[in-house]
Amino acid sequence: MPAIDHARSEARGEAPAATSRAHVHAYLALRSFLDLVRHDRELADHFWTLIDKPGLWSVLRHTGVKTSIDLPFERAVPTEPPAPHSAAQRAFLLPMRIDANGRPALLVDVVATDARRPYALCGGVLAAIARHPTRDDVRLELHLLAARSGD
Repeated sequence: MPAIDHARSEARGEAPAATSRAHVHAYLALRSFLDLVRHDRELADHFWTLIDKPGLWSVLRHTGVKTSIDLPFERAVPTEPPAPHSAAQRAFLLPMRIDANGRPALLVDVVATDARRPYALCGGVLAAIARHPTRDDVRLELHLLAARSGD
């Protein structure tokens, strides 16, 4: 949430244009989330069907596969927290794109809230809907089913 708040303030001209520490933390949290999904035995097969993999010519021309993650925090929009997380005070939908050799390979809509208890362990991620960039029928939805404080 701090990265989203900072980027939205910056887009309105209310914050300095420097990359905030919150942006770095959010990027690393989402990267870790993707790595977790990518390396999970059950989810990995589903995950790889979502990716629009570059062709042989693209791999040869780029001498491999170069990936990048686009996290336009300023484009996050307020949304209702998904059930059963109505206790989350506020939530945002963040569009995310992963490119491979300069072309979209995966689109992900992340629903996030403040990464405070009970959502600290998941970095505030309540849901993620991943889609193939050209096939609407290929998607993977991940939802946080429950969260509670240990108090």
